[in-house]
Amino acid sequence: STHDIAGVFKSWYRMLPTPIIPKPLIRDFLATNEISDQEQRLAALRELCDRRLPSHNMRVLSFTLNVLAAFAEAKATSKMDGDNLALIFGPITF
Repeated sequence: STHDIAGVFKSWYRMLPTPIIPKPLIRDFLATNEISDQEQRLAALRELCDRRLPSHNMRVLSFTLNVLAAFAEAKATSKMDGDNLALIFGPITF
């Protein structure tokens, strides 16, 4: 079921040896939330990912975002919309 897959994914994600967003970059990533224009905010996030995030972290982040997008698309059956996913995965990403 979707819940079983999400549970396994969450367990795997928690077992990663280091956070996806390294501590020195947390403030920079969180600062993008202050950008009101969505296109500018996304550009700032892309810039951080492309220039400052280690490549292995970027690969895991990209994979994670694809999985979370699939969960969000199945929200009718999974009851996991973007807000719920952010509550669960946000704290363990940083």
